Amino acid sequence: MTTPALGARPGLPPSRGRQFAFREQHQRPGKDGSAVSLGAPSAPAGSVWPLPSSQGAAPAVRQRRSRVVSRLLACAVLLGLGVAAVQAMSIRELRTLEANEKDGSAYASYYLVGVVEGLREASDTAQRAGQKPAFCVEGRRLEPSMARPIYQAELTRKADLYEADMPVPLVVSAALQSTFRCTQ
Repeated sequence: MTTPALGARPGLPPSRGRQFAFREQHQRPGKDGSAVSLGAPSAPAGSVWPLPSSQGAAPAVRQRRSRVVSRLLACAVLLGLGVAAVQAMSIRELRTLEANEKDGSAYASYYLVGVVEGLREASDTAQRAGQKPAFCVEGRRLEPSMARPIYQAELTRKADLYEADMPVPLVVSAALQSTFRCTQ
């Protein structure tokens, strides 16, 4: 024979049985016969903690819960944005990666391909939204293998313009804009 969970009532799912047992322990009968909440033993009066769901909660309690939940969601979104805001690699960092790592050249190439794909996606998104894209491929060929030559050509073409601490995506963006000019 199995022992029922603490506070469980026969015929109810275990979670609902515990909910009713909790309410019975922390409620007293009111003047009109309805139940009046005494609050949780360790929670201050008026706390939202005693009721596990909003079904039996007063409107003020439900409103407080929705504010708390919306604040928690806002904090989670801001935290996620903070994590996503990563700085781009500089020209110096890319050169250091190529020179010092065993597979540095391959890693740098992968990075450049990612930058090109990200910029192309941003340009396509702008075009779909009805905005003027930064560059237009328009049926021309732009393959991942072209990322490094486009980057190197831009650096040699405007060597006096770019400093070592400038971000690589800036160089690649300028290279794509000059290589794939929009005709319309």
